[in-house]
Amino acid sequence: MENKAIIYELLHECKQTGARRGIIHTPHGDIQTPIFMPVRNASNC
Repeated sequence: MENKAIIYELLHECKQTGARRGIIHTPHGDIQTPIFMPVRNASNC
C-alpha cells in the first residue's frame, strides 16, 4: 500500500523572526520551503 501522507520537515527556524525553512515531502516529490508560488486572481480576467 502506498503512503499518501504529506510530511513537513523543519530544517531551520530563525530565533528573531520565526521564519522557517523546510521540506514538504509528498507522494509526488519534495518541495523546498519557503517557495514563491504566483497565483492568478480570477477577478482580473
